[in-house]
Amino acid sequence: MKANMQEALNQEISTKEMAKLLNISEQTIYSLVKKEEIVPINKNDWTIDGTYYFSPETVEKVKVMYRKLGLTNKEIAEMLQVSLSTAQK
Repeated sequence: MKANMQEALNQEISTKEMAKLLNISEQTIYSLVKKEEIVPINKNDWTIDGTYYFSPETVEKVKVMYRKLGLTNKEIAEMLQVSLSTAQK
């Protein structure tokens, strides 16, 4: 895990910080909150400063949800030492 992510996971994380750490959009996070898939720490008073804050556990949950699985076509082609078009067949 990267050092800056480890540091962030020791404190409350804002929507913007989570989006940057996990390389997802802020809108994705807002959508997850709206669908009640994640719950911000400040759900009832977020309008005071205009952003949600999340626990480290919630950040880890989203990280797992958006983890990229498997290999890309390019990685497969390189491993097999074939062209990208051949790997995509």
